[in-house]
Amino acid sequence: MKESVLLACLPLAKRPKQSLSQVMNVHKSTISRLVIRLRVTGSTDDTPRSGRPSALTARQERFIVRSYRQNPFQSARAVGRQTVNAQGRVTSPQTISRVLRRSNLRCRRPYRGQILTQRHRLLRRNWTTAHRNWRREWDSVVFSDECQINLHCTDHRVQKRDINCASIVIVFHFYC
Repeated sequence: MKESVLLACLPLAKRPKQSLSQVMNVHKSTISRLVIRLRVTGSTDDTPRSGRPSALTARQERFIVRSYRQNPFQSARAVGRQTVNAQGRVTSPQTISRVLRRSNLRCRRPYRGQILTQRHRLLRRNWTTAHRNWRREWDSVVFSDECQINLHCTDHRVQKRDINCASIVIVFHFYC
């Protein structure tokens, strides 16, 4: 609250604090606290707080939220490149995510897949129409997400198996 507003309303302070709070449309404890702070420090400004200062100003945070609302599909890293913080550094994606979360927004991850052209869509549709009557044939198909097949090298996985519950453990290395 500005000092000038409080000082202008101080002559009204002879009335009960509740009526002054109604005039200024704030809670009565706010008025009490500001009057005490004005008497003690001579100012209504906030006192400096301990802790790490914010990397972004309120204006920069508003810019981040506004740019995200204009283009919600851009990544946090792209928004961070546009925003330079108070120290002149590029803002980190984590800071961008925190600012958006405080505004009840979520960062979206960019799509990481192959972009389909019209030709790809046509080929996929032709394949599905050719295979739509398959019933038993699907049992012999192995989909790539169910199995990993290494043609040229090992993935360095080691599988340990306990044979006959004995204390001997045989280690199988899978090589090509």
